[in-house]
Amino acid sequence: MTTRAILLPGKALLLTAVALGSVLGLAAGQPPGAQPPGPSPVQSPYPGPEKPDLWLLAGQSNMAGYGFVKQAPQPDPQIRFFASNKTWVVGQEPSSSLFYPHGNPQGMRPDATRSTARGTGPALFFARYLRKYVDRPIGVIGVATGRSLPKVWDPDLRDKARTFSYSHMVQWIKQAGGYGNLKGMVWYQGESDAQEFPSDSQHYEQNLAKLVDRLRRDTGNPELPVIVVQICRVVTNVLPGLPGKSGGGEEMADAFATYSRAWEAVREAQRRFAAQGHHVYLVSAADLYPMSDPIHLDFEAFQRLGPRIGEVALSQVYQLPGHATPIALESLELTDTLDDSTHQPIRERSTIRVRFRGVNGRLHAQGNPSGFELRFPGISPERARASVPVIYRVDFDPADPAVVLLRTTGGIVPNLNTHLVYGGGTNPACNIADDRDIPLPAFGPLRVPG
Repeated sequence: MTTRAILLPGKALLLTAVALGSVLGLAAGQPPGAQPPGPSPVQSPYPGPEKPDLWLLAGQSNMAGYGFVKQAPQPDPQIRFFASNKTWVVGQEPSSSLFYPHGNPQGMRPDATRSTARGTGPALFFARYLRKYVDRPIGVIGVATGRSLPKVWDPDLRDKARTFSYSHMVQWIKQAGGYGNLKGMVWYQGESDAQEFPSDSQHYEQNLAKLVDRLRRDTGNPELPVIVVQICRVVTNVLPGLPGKSGGGEEMADAFATYSRAWEAVREAQRRFAAQGHHVYLVSAADLYPMSDPIHLDFEAFQRLGPRIGEVALSQVYQLPGHATPIALESLELTDTLDDSTHQPIRERSTIRVRFRGVNGRLHAQGNPSGFELRFPGISPERARASVPVIYRVDFDPADPAVVLLRTTGGIVPNLNTHLVYGGGTNPACNIADDRDIPLPAFGPLRVPG
């Protein structure tokens, strides 16, 4: 068998026309030469003589925090949140109420569960982790609301009657002193684009590129680093093949298939945006557990997520040595499966070498490595009734700590149109991470070379 490979792009230019504005210095939705809004007077400067590192933490309910507070750490006076009364308050759990500029957590549309914001998220775990290595105050400007990117976060929306809008966020950042002074942004959003308005999932990458481009311009932070959290999971009770209606009112001929495609589309869009973007980094939450309800992470999951984001921030934003780099998919390569004793190719078997870059130490799994799946879109009913390749074994390459080996039954040939997914569907079971607990990003479906 001839070895073939697909190489994935690195930090290349964004492929969308919207995001091209970042490269050319043009704001999406603004004509060439238009000036972004300038700074407003800082209404609430961070208290104290020492200049803080200001972080914008934005997204929806998993960012604000729906985890039950199981252990409230001693508050750190060097970590403050910009609260709804426009004062800087010492951050403490529960922190969810500090994420709503309109001052009312119930003003948001709370995703699919309609449950109330009740506690902890990744914010304080992230800030406390930074403080272990950064000897400066940390200021968190938290902004959260429900609904999808185009429904709420679109910079071109001018509906002042909304409880939240993009313009409210920009003004909130300026009032807190973040114009030209943001250290970075953490973005954790996308569940509504997959669950409430699944049609919006197909345009997630373009919508996110537009938001980041405009936010950088409108807040005077043209090189703003952005850490994107790849969304985790939802546990639904819909059955395959049955129609349904999404939380946002969209009719679905097959609700299970629609939701599965939408969650995969958002995760893949987040991965691509980080891989192709400028100063954009990805941290996945697709493997995290436990959940506090069918769509929100719980306390222990946020205990892991906060340091993950912190490690990437320390290595990529603060440029501190010795901290973990984000993991990105590099290539898919199809090769022979060799007999362990004779080292000769085994007929009608294949091995897919999945290589990643940015691995810290070695890849490993808790239990059997899981999360990979082969798909065959467009396969004929006749071919589907015959045998198709399946992954029967997942190994880590002893010669390359950044490679996962997927051994398949049956040969992978071009007319099968074979695709590979990691962390697919609404409720993935994936468990591969490196020595610093940085997980593999969910990806796909991506075509496997035949």
